[in-house]
Amino acid sequence: MISAWIILGQPLSPLEMLGASTGMAGVWLTVRRSKWCFPIGLISVVSYACVFIQDDIRLYADALLQLIFGALLINGWRSWSKKNSADKISPTTMNYLEWRWLFLAIVLSTFLLGYFFSNYTAAAVPWLDATLAAISLAAQWMISYRKKENWWLWIFVNVIYIPLYYFKDLPLTALLYGVFLIMAIRGWYAWNRVEIPVVSSRNKKNCIRIAILGPESTGKSILAESLAKHFQTSWAPEYARNYLQQKVGKYSIDDVLHCARNQQWSESEAIGIANAVVFFDTEMINFKVWLEDRFQHCPGWISKNLNERYDCYLLTVPDLPFEEDPLRENPHRRDHLFAWYKHEVENAGIPYALVSGEGNIRFENACDAVNKFLANH
Repeated sequence: MISAWIILGQPLSPLEMLGASTGMAGVWLTVRRSKWCFPIGLISVVSYACVFIQDDIRLYADALLQLIFGALLINGWRSWSKKNSADKISPTTMNYLEWRWLFLAIVLSTFLLGYFFSNYTAAAVPWLDATLAAISLAAQWMISYRKKENWWLWIFVNVIYIPLYYFKDLPLTALLYGVFLIMAIRGWYAWNRVEIPVVSSRNKKNCIRIAILGPESTGKSILAESLAKHFQTSWAPEYARNYLQQKVGKYSIDDVLHCARNQQWSESEAIGIANAVVFFDTEMINFKVWLEDRFQHCPGWISKNLNERYDCYLLTVPDLPFEEDPLRENPHRRDHLFAWYKHEVENAGIPYALVSGEGNIRFENACDAVNKFLANH
């Protein structure tokens, strides 16, 4: 290694300095939820890929890891740029199915990398390299898709990387990973403290936010998607359905709260790319009624500022035949729940329109109501 400086009695190359400084800047930008973490991170991974293949380092798994990191960074940059026009993104949480597949991917990647590097390269610590590489790749994938639990994995690998890099005569890198450890802890707290954005109709997007609410099997999802296509705008699909389809066993109140939080993130993202109007397939009154009906408890944040979250409602009348579905629980209580939803909307003081009829008639009635909402705003 050609050295320009000596730190703690060990050599330090300019390339390592470049990788360390841009790496630190990239993590700092990630903590701040800025999409600019990705181009800065690309500079860092290229620098470290060159460092790791040097003859006196021979951390080949880490060199390969940097190249894969580069691909994930490009993918993450594209993903964050699509999700929100603003500089800062909104974190989401992992669901059961994602955890299961991620664990299997880590195990498989560790085995494949460990076998290859232990048998076909001169890697110094092949199985440790492979394990840390697999976990780090998983964490980077989680960042690309805004999963806040990525910080758990980074905290774990940073604790291991610090002594590993110091042992391999990379003192600044060991020091850098000490800083990364602190920043990962900070990132976990920062991403968890992010408040659910409440976007006012007076904001710069100035779009009309229409929530679609009604009992089960009243065509809410089809209506939301069809209206968004008709008015050439965005819509927020129902998060709870996909989540519960993947869950094993009965759901709990924590599952419902998890769905409510992610539904709010989905709403905020849809607003960020909307045109004159945006549609929400279900909303917070649905969660309020769900929680009170099933668990006899609803946290205050669920129904907070409803009149700032939604400009108007489309209430879907339960006049369609009930379609059986494993996730549907109330085939005989639709009229009761509809009256409950209507009461909550009226209490919130938010304008609403009833949507009834079948097929195209239902869609045309919904379009007429939306046009009236737009005309009044």
